[in-house]
Amino acid sequence: MKTLIMYATKSGTTKKCSDKLAELIPDTIICNFREKPKNIEQFPNIILGSYVRMNKIDHSLVRFMKKYSGILIEKKVGVFVCCLSKDEPSQIMKKIIPETLRKGINRFESFGGELDLSKLNGMYKIIMKAMIENPDTGVQTEYEIDESAIKSFAEYFLC
Repeated sequence: MKTLIMYATKSGTTKKCSDKLAELIPDTIICNFREKPKNIEQFPNIILGSYVRMNKIDHSLVRFMKKYSGILIEKKVGVFVCCLSKDEPSQIMKKIIPETLRKGINRFESFGGELDLSKLNGMYKIIMKAMIENPDTGVQTEYEIDESAIKSFAEYFLC
């Protein structure tokens, strides 16, 4: 079964997770949302990935889901995010994906995230430092990609 993974990344973590998924799922093509989208009709499985910043996913993922909603509803669709939130994936999804677009998602997962302040610029770096120092923000203080979540997510697309 062919699988298309489309992702948006800011600091490289979402791409890293997309590459790990592609290693686990045979016959996979990876495409950044900034590239011209592939002919999605030929893929029975479509995986969409994005970073989360300030409780928002990349706008290109939302635009893609809106544009292709009629096609996606007929596919096996998974969405993953890379974020630093401690919330459960279902809570994250409710916060960041409009309700009208959630119905076409068969599987949603958070793969955790990485934080390298050196890759951040200006105001965002200041905000992230402040969030890390305040335990009430819900931002983790230890950051890592959740390998078991990636494996579990990939297994769903192998069936």
